Amino acid sequence: MKKKKTKSMKEFEGWAIDRGRLHIYHTIYKKQKNPYAPWLAYKVSREMGEEVPKWVLAYFEECARNLDKMDEITTRSEIGLLKALKFKKTKGERSFAAEMKQVLKYLPATIDCYMLAKIGDRKNPALKRMADIFSTVSDALGLDEAVINKHYYRYKNIVPEL
Repeated sequence: MKKKKTKSMKEFEGWAIDRGRLHIYHTIYKKQKNPYAPWLAYKVSREMGEEVPKWVLAYFEECARNLDKMDEITTRSEIGLLKALKFKKTKGERSFAAEMKQVLKYLPATIDCYMLAKIGDRKNPALKRMADIFSTVSDALGLDEAVINKHYYRYKNIVPEL
């Protein structure tokens, strides 16, 4: 009988972080319909040597159906391809790539604010107002309060799913 190989704590931590990333990407896709999320999740799952999540495969299948529906003229069009892959945005909107970077950059601050608003802080029980919470998180993370405020309200709908 072959003995099972145990993972080191460092390997386990890496695996857990990757699992967390997959969950975050799934949540971002569900809440914001950002098509970068399935592609990033695909990459992470392949790097982990695990099966591609069903939600990613469902996205790929829908894109394949969209591509199949395209006629020859539309296929040659970059706009048609972007539309089929769900990457089409109206002119002037921030790209999905830029939006994904913003979400991932400000998600930790959003989570901190959300948790403080929901469960409070034992060390500072008077911390109840959102302005005070933004100030506390701002000091802890070295980010501007106005930036935290803006991104908190933009991304707070993602946090309950995490």
